[in-house]
Amino acid sequence: MGLVNLVPGRVLSAAAGRGQVAVAAGPPLDLPLAAGCAAGQAVELAIRPEDISLGPAADGEPGGTILDRVFLGNLIEYQVGIGPDLALRVQTHPRQDFAPGAAVGLRFDPHQISVFPPPAAGAPAQEGDVV
Repeated sequence: MGLVNLVPGRVLSAAAGRGQVAVAAGPPLDLPLAAGCAAGQAVELAIRPEDISLGPAADGEPGGTILDRVFLGNLIEYQVGIGPDLALRVQTHPRQDFAPGAAVGLRFDPHQISVFPPPAAGAPAQEGDVV
C-alpha cells in the first residue's frame, strides 16, 4: 500500500457523495466521501506524503511547522506539525527546502484524499486496511 498519513476529521456536512470535513488545522476541506459518511461522524483522511504540497504560510489555508527534515537523494521528507498531537509526513522535490521551525502552508488535491469511517474500537484488521 505504501506510506500514508491517517488524519482524524469530522464530517460537517454531507450530500451527494461530497462533504465538508473539519481537520486539526485550517479551514474545512471539501472532499469526496465514502458511502455511509454522515454529518457529525468521525472519519479518517488517508493522504499520501507525495500528495501534500508545501509553500509559504498563508491566511485561510491549512498550515503547520517543520519539525524535522531528511534529505533522501531524490526527495526531502518532512515531519510537519499541524496540531499539538499530529504530524504529517510530507515528501517534496529536493529544490523545495524548508528549515526545521519554519511555518509552512499545506496544499492538498481533494481528489487524492480518501475519507473513511474509522474502524470500530478493538475491531481486528481486515484485508486491505491501512495500518
